[in-house]
Amino acid sequence: MKKLLVLFTLTALLAGCGGGSDTSVAEVEANTAVTFNSAASEGELLEYTLDIDNLSYTYKITESQLGLSNDLKTGTLTKNADGTYTPSTAPDARVILLPNKMLVGATTVEVNGVEKSTLIAGVPKATQTVSFSDIAQTYNYAGLQCQDSPTCTTWNAVYGTFNVQNDGSWTECTSSNYTDSISTPSACTGKDIGTVNALENGKFQILASDGKDLGTAMYYYSPTGHKIMVVDLKDTSYTGYGRGMLVGVPQQAIGEPGPEQIGTWHWNSTKPSYGTVQVTGGTSVVDEDGNTHTMTFNSPWKGFFEVSGSSSKFLLADEGVYLAVKPSQSRLYIGAKID
Repeated sequence: MKKLLVLFTLTALLAGCGGGSDTSVAEVEANTAVTFNSAASEGELLEYTLDIDNLSYTYKITESQLGLSNDLKTGTLTKNADGTYTPSTAPDARVILLPNKMLVGATTVEVNGVEKSTLIAGVPKATQTVSFSDIAQTYNYAGLQCQDSPTCTTWNAVYGTFNVQNDGSWTECTSSNYTDSISTPSACTGKDIGTVNALENGKFQILASDGKDLGTAMYYYSPTGHKIMVVDLKDTSYTGYGRGMLVGVPQQAIGEPGPEQIGTWHWNSTKPSYGTVQVTGGTSVVDEDGNTHTMTFNSPWKGFFEVSGSSSKFLLADEGVYLAVKPSQSRLYIGAKID
């Protein structure tokens, strides 16, 4: 089935800084320049500044596995009638802004002399400390990984769960549910564990059980309970993760879609491509080609859903974020509901 409804939205899973201090992030006002801590699907770490007033953007690659550190690019935006923006450096994609929470975008980077499109997701740059207790939870995630760096001829679209504890320790379950493993430990397949280490501006170093630096997590936290995390994967020597990105949202059961879910969801994919999905209520969803599909909620476990005629896995979050992967085509989709 064609790139069905996969708009991610991303995000989240782990992070934290010690301490128990209050948490907040930079307020994202409409029509102001805002900087987002961001990751790209090629595994790059960026700071992406969006200026809606002047229809422009700037991003700087702050850490790269491809020799692109400090690469600085600017571009212009074209505002579209549907509330998205077309970026000049990636006209086949869209900039999708979830106010106060998340940015979804795309650009091109040079990989071994070849221009490649890369998907971008980011959260507002934090101004204060985030404590482990603020984010301790089980998250569902979707992502894209390459384990054969630096050539990256093989990419894998992945999904699973990520649990964070109050002490900053984490457990990851690949293609399986951490919650099930509480009573049945063998239910967590591809298990890994580790810790997170606070950096600055809402960024966190992810350390594996053997001390390897797996990458950087960026975290959005709201006192009302909304959480989004974007993870840049960078350890090209670690076969369990490689380079790429993960995004996640808190694990919550899905009931019949209500007012927050019904409507148009916009997404970018790693094809690259841009599209929309219509959630109409009940169990029906309409893809970008006008085809209607039936959703099966809480499958393969709580918070995910699957649709008729597709092997893809989808996430529909209260935060306005949607995540999806299409394993058969190694494709990740990230998007948001903006209407």
